[in-house]
Amino acid sequence: MIKDDLLEKIRGRTAVLGVVGLGYVGLPLAVEFARAGFDVTGFDVDESKVAEINAGERPLGLYVFGDDQTLNHDLLERTHSGGACVNTCAVQGALPSLGFGGSGMSGMGRHHGIEGFREFSNQRGVVIRGEGDLISAFYSPYEKAAGLVQAVLSSS
Repeated sequence: MIKDDLLEKIRGRTAVLGVVGLGYVGLPLAVEFARAGFDVTGFDVDESKVAEINAGERPLGLYVFGDDQTLNHDLLERTHSGGACVNTCAVQGALPSLGFGGSGMSGMGRHHGIEGFREFSNQRGVVIRGEGDLISAFYSPYEKAAGLVQAVLSSS
């Protein structure tokens, strides 16, 4: 299952992590993840770095650190990742009410909460016919249509 695949990537240290903002919090965080055996890419906040995040393999988690809420929101809007946290890390996978999963090579799908329910459910579409609709035009008998065809054919 998707959850098992993600957990295996984390346990096997094959999950790709991205840390945005290599300041006093982001840089030590990236270093610690790398020391733990993860493939970590750290990004400073500029256009080329945002482009680099989007051009490469999508990280399972994207962690943005900074006090500028507008900049943080902009980074989240313009980048792709399985999940993201602002001014913290790894919490997105611990909240049961928040859908968690990968994107691209970091895994596909969601689990947890309503998103997990939707991921593993198949909604069934149901139509209940009411009165006064035009659906009868699609059903036989087609006497009126046959009469129109006959009238057109006999007049030629």
